[in-house]
Parts: sequence; C-alpha cells; structure tokens
Amino acid sequence: MSKKFIENLIIAFLLIIGFIFRWSAYNQTDFATGWDTYYYLIQIKSYLSSGKMHSPEWNLFYPLLLLFNTLLEDPVLASKWLFSFLTCFVALSFFLLAKALKSPYPVSLFIVVLINMSPSLTYYAAQWGKNLVGVIIYMFLIIGIRKESVTQVCLLLILGFFAHRMTAVLSIITLLVWLLNKRTSSRFKWILLLSMIVGTTIVNFLPGLLSFNDIDRFTNLFNQGPQIPQISFYRLFGAEKISVWWIGELTLTILSIIFFVFILIRRLINKQKISSLEFSVLFVFFVLWFPFFNLSTDNIPYRLFHTGLILYPVLLLFSLNKSLFPYKLLYIPSVVIFCISFYSWRSYNPTKHDPDYRFYYQMSEKLENHWEKFDKPELIIGHKSMAELITYQTEIDVLPWRPEYHIAKDKLYRIAYLPFNKLYSYYIKQEPFHLGKNYFYIKESNWQKYISNLRNNETKELLEQHLGWKNPHQIRPKYLLKN
Repeated sequence: MSKKFIENLIIAFLLIIGFIFRWSAYNQTDFATGWDTYYYLIQIKSYLSSGKMHSPEWNLFYPLLLLFNTLLEDPVLASKWLFSFLTCFVALSFFLLAKALKSPYPVSLFIVVLINMSPSLTYYAAQWGKNLVGVIIYMFLIIGIRKESVTQVCLLLILGFFAHRMTAVLSIITLLVWLLNKRTSSRFKWILLLSMIVGTTIVNFLPGLLSFNDIDRFTNLFNQGPQIPQISFYRLFGAEKISVWWIGELTLTILSIIFFVFILIRRLINKQKISSLEFSVLFVFFVLWFPFFNLSTDNIPYRLFHTGLILYPVLLLFSLNKSLFPYKLLYIPSVVIFCISFYSWRSYNPTKHDPDYRFYYQMSEKLENHWEKFDKPELIIGHKSMAELITYQTEIDVLPWRPEYHIAKDKLYRIAYLPFNKLYSYYIKQEPFHLGKNYFYIKESNWQKYISNLRNNETKELLEQHLGWKNPHQIRPKYLLKN
C-alpha cells in the first residue's frame, strides 16, 4: 500500500470515529436534540402527511432529513443520524481545503483531529442542523475560491442561498472582499457579481430563504463597549454548562486568531504577499466575532459567534502553512487531542443544553386528554421549544408569537407561565387548567384581561415577571411571514 493510501485511510478512520462520537452524544436523550429540531420534524411530518411543508421553505436540509427518515422510519432518530453525518462532512471539507492549500499531511491530520474533538461542533449540530448544511457549503465555496473555479464558486454560491441565509450572507461577504483584493479578469469578477445580485433577488421571492425583510433581524445587536466574544459566551452560557474540554477549545479559538494576525503582520513586515483569500477570511472572522456585538442566546450574533467556533480551523490552516517549524511535531498534539476526543463528546449534555422536552411531552399528553372533553383550539400561543414539541405531538399549531391575523376568541388559547396562579384566579375569577409546574392552559382573551389588570393595579416589577420569554407577547415579525 502506498503512503498516500494509508494517510487517506487514517482520515477515513477518523471520520468514522467522529460519527460514532457525535451519535453517542445525541443518543443520550430519547427526544430530539437542540432548540430547532422539532421545528424541522414538524416540517417533514407535514410534508409526509399532506404533501406540503407546514411553513413553505425551499431548503436543502429537508430533502436530506426526508432521506434519512425514509431509511430509518423514525424522524427523531433520522435527525440524530443526519446531524452526525453532517459533522463528518465538516471534517471532510476541512481536509479537502487543506489539500487545496497544499498543506503538509501533519497539518491536515491535526485539523481533522481537532474537529473530531470539538465540543463546539457537537453542540452546533445538535442545536442548528440546518445551519450546518450552510457551513459545509461555505467551506466548499472557500475551496472553490482557492482553486479559482468560476463554475464551482457560482454553483456553491447558489446552493448557499438554499442552505441557510446566514452562511449565504457570509458567502457574499467573502466573495466581495476577495474580488476587491484579487487581481483577476474583469469577466470573472462580473460573472460573480452578477451571480450574487441575481441570486439574492431571486431567493427573496422563494419561501424560507434570504429575504430583504431579514434586515429586521438586525436590531439591538450592539454593545456599548468592546468584548472578547468567547469570554462573553462563557459568562452568558454559565460555567456549569461548559466542560473543561470546551474551555480548552474556546481558548484555542482566541489563540488561533491571534496567531493568524501575527503571521500576517510578520509577512507584511517582511514585505511578503498576503493572498486575497486570507484577507477575506480575516474580514469574515471580524464579522463573526465582532467585539461590539451583544451576545444573547436568541439573536443573530450568538449564531455568528458559534459559526466562528466551527470555522476557526481555517485560521490554523493558513497560519500553520506559513509557519517555520518541523511539521512532524504536530503528530504529538494530534495523538493527545485524539485521546481527548474519547471524552470531549460528553461536553454536550442534553439535560443542561436542551429544553426540558420530557416535561413538554407530558404537557402535550395532558392537553390531548383535555381535548377529549373540550373543543380543540385553532391556535395556541406558547414559548419556543415547547411550542415546536407540542405542535409535533398534537398537530395543533403552537406559535411562539402573537398572531398577526384575527382568530375567534373561543379558538385562541395560550400556554401561560404564571408565577402567581392565585393572582390570576383573583383577577379572572376562574381557575386555569394546570399543565405542570407553573404552566397553565388559558384563553388568550383572559390572558390579555389579566395583563391589563396587572398593568393597572400592580407594580411594574410584577408585570415584568409575566412578560418574559416564557410568555410571548410580541406580534410575529415580517421576516417570518414570507410565503
């Protein structure tokens, strides 16, 4: 067997091991993983039963999920298999990028081992499987840019629009910065620019893709002062949810950007050329880890930050390729990190990182029993994650917003979080239907009457306890309404 064959065999072995690690991580729970997965499952359940999506959406992720569901005949299991396979394709894309950059094999191996170990990738795939398809396409786009293949770049740019809007925007940014700094033919630049303009315009009219209304998402995103995003994430997420291996990776991501900038500065001092692609990558990470972003678990900067945690090995690839040290030394940390990966997959903990799906499932059973005696509602208002699971289980729409259209008073209900249920009974003169803990099933008209009473008769602090994320009170925004 040739040396090259053995090297590729090792990479294939690592991809299989990576799949096993992620599958083991996601199989720690009987329920689906993450905050978005039950929304995905609602979509394919609706398609299989009615021939159309619950919310119209042209996206590459759903054919993949449907394929795995066809093979496994279990939507929850299918999502876990798909997420595990997607993480393997992330590792493969980095290996192929390393080959396109003509990286020495020890560098390629080191990068793949890092990705296998990555708690961030395990968490990302569990939470945002659809985003991960966009990340993979974005990685192949970078490979296409490196090869300067017009066909490959244009195709991947178009595919990016059908993967995820966030990575589609990253693709546009990367290409624009690359074109501005690349000395190439005007024809090549015009083809790419027209592809971006035409693609963005077309997908604006297709359901679930990039839309001009998405600009509404970019509100209240900035801090007054600078920050290190990794430290802000640690404080926001909580030390009890972050393993020692995850802390190590977060530290490495900080060191990677510092190392990358140091290499670029050294080359500038030595009057060496910095490639247009390297400049594009630096600019993209400036966007992903913008120091003035306000990190919140439900906003865009949070997902941008986590996308940076997946893509940071790109920085290492460029940096290590330009470093002046014996590459074979990388075999030592590669072996150490490989051993760590046997433990780091447990950094993902469904009990700590996912919604309380077991409790929400029990709530859905209580509702179904309740509807055997009373009429079913047309729509229920309930907070995110609970809304998706109950919709999936009961096939009654639960919306994490107030609807923008009229619904009859006796058909619109709410799953309300009542910190003081006796106070509700005092004002409404009615006992709410208890679903467990502090959750109650009530008419939306009664809820609005209750909130009005609190606003008029109680303190501002008590009112605010009822208007948190557990009780959606805003009308559904325009960027969610594109059909």
